[in-house]
Amino acid sequence: MSKESATNALENEAGTDALDYCEPTEATPDRESLVEMHRSFKSVRTKSLIMQHRSKSDIETLARTIDARRKNRMKLKIFERSMFLEMCAKVAKEEGRNKSRFSAKGLEDLIENLREKIAKKPKSAGVYDKLTKLFGCLDSDSKILELFEEGLAYTNDAEENEFYFRDFVFYNTTTASKFWFLKTPIVFVTFWLVFFLLGSVVLFCEILENEDVCPTQSGLPSDGWMTSIYFATMTMSTVGYGDVSLYSQGQSNWMTLLAILYMLVSMGIAYTVFSSASEMTFNGVNQNCLLKKLKIHITEDKHASLHKQVRRLVLLRVVELVSYFLLLNFLGVMVAKAMVGRSDEPSQQWNWMTAIYWAVQTTTTIGYGDLDMPVNLRWFNILFAFFGTAFVGGVFGSLAGLKEEIQDHKNYTAWKRRELSKMMVYELQINDEILDQNEFVLGSLLVLQKVKTDDIVHVMDKFRELAGDKEYISINDMDL
Repeated sequence: MSKESATNALENEAGTDALDYCEPTEATPDRESLVEMHRSFKSVRTKSLIMQHRSKSDIETLARTIDARRKNRMKLKIFERSMFLEMCAKVAKEEGRNKSRFSAKGLEDLIENLREKIAKKPKSAGVYDKLTKLFGCLDSDSKILELFEEGLAYTNDAEENEFYFRDFVFYNTTTASKFWFLKTPIVFVTFWLVFFLLGSVVLFCEILENEDVCPTQSGLPSDGWMTSIYFATMTMSTVGYGDVSLYSQGQSNWMTLLAILYMLVSMGIAYTVFSSASEMTFNGVNQNCLLKKLKIHITEDKHASLHKQVRRLVLLRVVELVSYFLLLNFLGVMVAKAMVGRSDEPSQQWNWMTAIYWAVQTTTTIGYGDLDMPVNLRWFNILFAFFGTAFVGGVFGSLAGLKEEIQDHKNYTAWKRRELSKMMVYELQINDEILDQNEFVLGSLLVLQKVKTDDIVHVMDKFRELAGDKEYISINDMDL
C-alpha cells in the first residue's frame, strides 16, 4: 500500500481529522517515515471500524465489525499467498522464532527491502502491462509489498511487537483465481465446458482418429467433431444413451483403459461445471421477486399456524421446481418434434408421447438409449442434456436445502414467540437468577441450532489454554 493510498484509506475510515496523523507528500517515504506513518495509524483503524458499525449492544457491534473485516479481506492469488508465507517463514527462521511469527522490526526491514527491489525494476510498456494483467502474469512484488504494509499496519494497530503472519494471512486475506476472467461464475463454467469439449474433439479426431466417436465416412468434417462433442456431453452429463461409444468388442486393453480414464476425468469436469451451473441457476431463481414476496408472505403470516406455514413453504418449492421442469421439457419436446419431422426414417417418426418420453429421460439424466434419435437432434441435445443435468443437480440441492430451511423456520418461529418468563431465564442462565446479554445470545444460538455444543467446547478449551486460571484475557497482563 503506497503512502497516498494508505492516507486515502485512513481518510475514508477515520474522517478528515485523522489526516493530522500523517500529512501526504510527493516524496517516497524512507524507512523511518514509513514506520512512523504506520504507527500513526495505531488504533485509529480499529476504532474507526467499530464506530462505523456501532449498534445497540457490544455484541451486535462486535458481530458487525467482524463481518466488515471478513468482507474487506484482501484478494490474493494462491501463489502470492504461498510466496508471502515463504518470505515470512524465512525471516522467522533467521530470527530463531517459531513458524507463526517474527518481530515487527523484521517486518519493517522486509518492507524496506521489497521497496528497494521494486524501485530497481525497469518500467514496462503500458501495452505489455495490460497484456500480462489480462492473462494473470503480472509481477506480484507490488501486491506482496501491499500485503506486508497492511500487515505492519495490522501489527501496529494492535500495539504488537511481533507480526503473527499466519493469523494475519488467514483472517485478512482470501484466495482468488489467477485469471480475472475466471472470477465470474458464468465465465468459469463456460471456460471449463469449452475446454473439455474441444479437448475431446482433439483427442478423438486428431490423436486417436477413432471412427466410432469421430466418424469421417460422410466426408463432412463437421459430422466427426459434432459427434465427438455430442459424445463428450452425454458422458459428462451422465445421460449416456449408448448410441456412441468408445468400447467395441475385441478392442485392445489400452483402449478400454483410456475409456475408463475418460469417464473418470469427465466426472471431475462434470462436478466442476454442474455444481457451479446449478448454484447460478437456483441463486437466480431465489432472487425472483415474485417467489421472494410469496415466501415472505408465508413466513410472516401471523394468522397461519406454524404447521400451515411449513406446508405452504413445501408446496411453494414443489410448484417452483415442477414449473421449471415442465418448462424445460416443453422446450425439448417442441424441438424434438421439429427435428423428427424432417427425418425420412420410419423409426424416427416419434409421436408426441414418444417425444415427451425422450425429453424426460434426458432431463432426468436416465438416458435409456432405446430410441432411434435423428442425427440433427444431437446439436440441440448437446445443450439440452447440459441444462437437464444442471437442473437435476439443482433439484437435489434445493430439496436438501428445503429441509434445513424448514427446520430453521420452525426454530426461529418458536423462539420469536416466546415471552419473558422465569422458565426462559432458568433455561438460558446457569449460576444466578440474572440473564445477561451474553448468556441470552449464546443460549438462543444453541436453541436455534446455529451453533453446536461441540463448537462451544472447542472454543472454551482454546480460551482456557490462552487465559490459564483466569476467567478473562487482559491486554495489560500480556508480556508485550
